[in-house]
Amino acid sequence: MNRPPPPPIALSAVFIVNLRGDVLIERQYRSDISRANIDMFKTEILSLSASSSSPFSGRKSSNGSSKRNASTTSSKVDVQSLPPIRIVGQIRFMFIRVANVYVCAATKLNVNVSMCFAFLKSAIGTFQSYFGKVNENNIRANFVLMYELFDEMCDNGYPQITSANVLKEFITQKASVMDIIEGKLNNKGDNGQMKSSKDEKEEAMNKLARARQTTAQMTGSVQWRRPGLMYKKNEVYLDVIETISCVTQANGDALRASCSGRVVLNAKLSGMPELKIGLNDSLGDEAKGGRNNPNAVDAGGDGKDMDFRGMPSLANKRKTIDLDDLQFHHCVNLSKFASDKVVSFVPPDGEFELMKYRVSENVSIPFKVIAMVKELGRTRVSVDVMFKSVFAEKTVAQEIRVRIPVPPNTAKVKVLCSGGKARYLAGEECLRWKIKNLPGGKEIRLQAEVMLVGSIKDDADDKKSGGKKKWSQPPLNVQFSLPMFTASGLRIRFLKVWSKEGYEATKWVRYLTTAASSGHQGASAKLTSSERKKMGDFEVRVNSDGNNNNIYNDNGENSVLNDNIGRLRISN
Repeated sequence: MNRPPPPPIALSAVFIVNLRGDVLIERQYRSDISRANIDMFKTEILSLSASSSSPFSGRKSSNGSSKRNASTTSSKVDVQSLPPIRIVGQIRFMFIRVANVYVCAATKLNVNVSMCFAFLKSAIGTFQSYFGKVNENNIRANFVLMYELFDEMCDNGYPQITSANVLKEFITQKASVMDIIEGKLNNKGDNGQMKSSKDEKEEAMNKLARARQTTAQMTGSVQWRRPGLMYKKNEVYLDVIETISCVTQANGDALRASCSGRVVLNAKLSGMPELKIGLNDSLGDEAKGGRNNPNAVDAGGDGKDMDFRGMPSLANKRKTIDLDDLQFHHCVNLSKFASDKVVSFVPPDGEFELMKYRVSENVSIPFKVIAMVKELGRTRVSVDVMFKSVFAEKTVAQEIRVRIPVPPNTAKVKVLCSGGKARYLAGEECLRWKIKNLPGGKEIRLQAEVMLVGSIKDDADDKKSGGKKKWSQPPLNVQFSLPMFTASGLRIRFLKVWSKEGYEATKWVRYLTTAASSGHQGASAKLTSSERKKMGDFEVRVNSDGNNNNIYNDNGENSVLNDNIGRLRISN
């Protein structure tokens, strides 16, 4: 039995509405849905609470009708809980919220949902490249331009061109105004006289050349970069940024540790250059042109070592590492990576994310933190925290924040620390220890005496405890920024730039490791949203055994930090 062919992957319409559901922009491609169907997005989705409906089907109300009064219920809908896909009747709606508008696509066909959302996201990025923020005011001010972009980005519902670099070749901010002016001028020149046949021929040839260039760029493999770029100084900035997530025991040993990283590249290069990057991962161990020295990076065949964007880092002795979940930017030549194990690509102009990865084994933890809480009676508790940096001496950690939870019935805290500053925050029920700079191989210590109202062992029926349960010590939380260090051990072995112009590009590499965003609650639930976002997922469990007095291993005197230590200077 022959199966029917799959339905075509095509969009019926693309439209943008504000939070009230008013249609700002509407572009229909297949004429199989009407404006009434588009208005159903307002009456059936925005006015319907997500908590009382299925993510993929509309529900009718108790009186048999699914229409509701949008003006009375839309303001009560939790927009964050709205599912991104809804089916109302035969219409499938897919939408993304940006600022105070919804960018939506509608179709009657069983289309590829991933493709639809990829198209919507690309369209949003194109709008941002043209007029900045995508909001209601900017959309109303640029609606003519947006109609032109929708016509070029999609043909009969099939996505075509979504690259802003290509679209800017033949659609400009003043395109519609220029069309009107040219229509009024008709065939007149700048001086008001009729153009000669020679001028008309020359203008036609120029238009044909631009059309051929645009066609070659649209159908070629480098539509993300427009030709003809020129820079007085050709430079490449490459940043390896990693976020570490780990939990350590009270003695400093790691229970679990992982890190996720991304390679961000900012290319300011002329022409159409080709870049090649070699990594010390296990896949690219045999990459051609690689150097054995993990701290030296080839400048592109001239035998010189490229300068670092900052202070030279510690030498990571591991030769190769295992990278998981590799994701590349679409400019990367995957066939060359599969054969040569080298990241080869023609970069887009400006800054972009080249690749993402994850490492779950052999993660280097940059700090050793040992914490101990000891009871000194019913109303006193001592807190002792040792913080030691275990990386190279030339590397300097910056903006370290250690959050030490204390019992909720704390009345007063006396703090003494050998480095940084610490204070008690009653509203957050914690001690916040701020360390501006900490060089590698240094050790600092914090000692605090906590005065309590009542005892942490009071029973639930004790009036002084307010009926609360016994306090359990939450883990410490550490936030930091560590330049020129990678927890995974990833290194850039070489970075080569080749171009037809034959120029020599200046290349910079920077490494940065930070603590990952924290998703746990507990004592951090009282933080503001901005502070919670800054908190790291570097947790340290606390030892509450008062008999263990030899938990610390001092290898030197505690140092008082200088605020000027660790400031990096870029060398040419």
